[in-house]
Amino acid sequence: MSDDAVDTSQQSGTLSDPDALAEYYRSQPGYARIKKEYLLPRESPAAAAAAVTAPEDASERDPATNYVTAPDPAPAGSSREKKRKRGQNKNRKFNNPGESGIKLCGNTALNKPCPFGASCKFTHSIPTYLASKPPDISPTCPVFASTGRCDAGWKCRFLSGHVEKVVEDDMSTWKLVVDEERARTHEGDYLNVVGRDAQKALRTHEMKLPKSEVYMAELEKEIEEAKRADAARAKINQTPENAKTTDAQPSSAESGPGPTPDDLADQRATYLESRYRPQEKHRLHLSGAKILAPLTTVGNIPFRRICKSFGADVTVSEMGLSAPLLQGHQPEWALPRAHISERSAGGRYGVQIAGGKIRNNVQAAEALSTLCDDIDFIDLNSGCPIDLVYHQGAGSALLDSPLKLLRMARGMSQVSAQIPITVKIRTGTRDGHPTALNLIKRLREETLGGVQAVTLHGRSRQQRYTRSADWGYIQSCAEMVASARAGEAASDIRGVQAEEGEFPPMAFVGNGDIYTFEDWHNALGTGVDAAMIARGALIKPWIFEEIERGQHIDKTPTQRLDILRDFANHGLEYWGADAHGIATTRRFLCESMSFMHRYIPVSVLEEGWKPSMRERAPRWRARDGVEEMLGSGRCGDWVKLSEMFLGPVGEGWEFVPKHKSNSVEGEEAQG
Repeated sequence: MSDDAVDTSQQSGTLSDPDALAEYYRSQPGYARIKKEYLLPRESPAAAAAAVTAPEDASERDPATNYVTAPDPAPAGSSREKKRKRGQNKNRKFNNPGESGIKLCGNTALNKPCPFGASCKFTHSIPTYLASKPPDISPTCPVFASTGRCDAGWKCRFLSGHVEKVVEDDMSTWKLVVDEERARTHEGDYLNVVGRDAQKALRTHEMKLPKSEVYMAELEKEIEEAKRADAARAKINQTPENAKTTDAQPSSAESGPGPTPDDLADQRATYLESRYRPQEKHRLHLSGAKILAPLTTVGNIPFRRICKSFGADVTVSEMGLSAPLLQGHQPEWALPRAHISERSAGGRYGVQIAGGKIRNNVQAAEALSTLCDDIDFIDLNSGCPIDLVYHQGAGSALLDSPLKLLRMARGMSQVSAQIPITVKIRTGTRDGHPTALNLIKRLREETLGGVQAVTLHGRSRQQRYTRSADWGYIQSCAEMVASARAGEAASDIRGVQAEEGEFPPMAFVGNGDIYTFEDWHNALGTGVDAAMIARGALIKPWIFEEIERGQHIDKTPTQRLDILRDFANHGLEYWGADAHGIATTRRFLCESMSFMHRYIPVSVLEEGWKPSMRERAPRWRARDGVEEMLGSGRCGDWVKLSEMFLGPVGEGWEFVPKHKSNSVEGEEAQG
């Protein structure tokens, strides 16, 4: 096909001939190779602009879906808009109205006495409430079917699935049903549930964190000694004639480089009851592990359960901020929770925290280790590129303050009891100026073995999620770690005596652009101990199954629909089957669809063409209506899919996607 023909087609905005379309997309970078029989004509610029996920008018509502779109004041495709948003819809607002009309008291909904009595602002009349309640979404309650009880009680939108109607027309005779035997087996399904009393104790400073206070006192002393040493050295440098005399040298007690190994041993002996040595902590075995990355917003419990069902070995919580944790902020303390399945069959579960202050992160680590019994490791986020986190001195800002990062990690290790500490970093903050290699070495040596694993995302903070991850640099770091591991003895690390036992080996994990089982094996070929998967799992959660089987798995539309159904059921179980829980589940299901719709079935790709996360799909013809909706980039279609499991959208419910994942440059807020 001639260049003139391509130019003409671009000007007209359409290409209809299959051979011409295939040739056109072969000439364009960033497009997946779709078989020509599935290709659809290119849309005109006007039609494409009208089909974007978020039209300009935020006040427009689709009457069919009740969906409110997001504002987009900047010109579409402008460099200013791309630079400002970087793939996200900013300033999202959600309206989760919950119940409408008559509202039932929460205690009455569970047949419990209301402590407010007649002064309660909600109704206590169950028949009155049921008479005004919308029809049930389905005769079967997925929560009751799974666990033997439904904590939404009379508020459940699937109420007929667990109510005994003694007299069909007399609501006063209806009774809630609980399968006691099955319910008992599911009582401990959710782990690390921290109650309101503990949250209040943190908020009011009634909960003491003594290990953190001890460490911070030691650190302040260490900093003061370093300042005195620097001052003494500066004084010597100002008087060179005295530098050669022994009288001018400061005493080791006054200006030494820090505590000696004997001093460190004495300090450790003082606090034997409250401090675990690194070699006494639980060992975190990650060799060959399939790790699901911590994913802000989309890495919730229902999604992690899906990934675990497909074979993920390690899951990590969404990123929690240390300051709100210490303030007893209830939504923040929901993040460390996990489902029991995440630790079953050898699974390991970690909690990730971020913060810009040493004290906050150390105290948060102690609070987590005190209040949560089911954590396998605590991960320090030192790689999040998001401005809100970065400008607070947290996330990837710590890469420019390595001493601060080292002190954080060392302190967290000293206060976290037997729970190991891990650190997640990026190559650096600026393109072309990687700093990770030296930082990884220091994390192994200068934290005295307190960091059991380091995960390196092969991009800088400046890159965010654009361009390919630098696995060549990850390989250089892996080779350094392997070399240090082979030649390192316990007595080589800052003079700590060998009789204390060997330090646990530090695992090294690579992260970035893993979308297929080939990507996974190529990653392990660089020498890393394991690889972490982020957006690849968001687009196709069954990537862990592909890795296990060593083959591409083309899930049928029905199978992919089953994944969404499982997500919805897990969400109802976790957030509740009442109106509020359904709205929350719907929101996060749509958030997941903002990634899952990018999946391109392997069977529609040209023979020999490998799937890639960094390639967008041209317009292609779905093989049935379900596949068309699953691959749609329109939010309205995601909402319609949610209605298959969660019923019609309630009045006033709104959704705006956080991630514009239909763009190659789409950004995922991964920690």
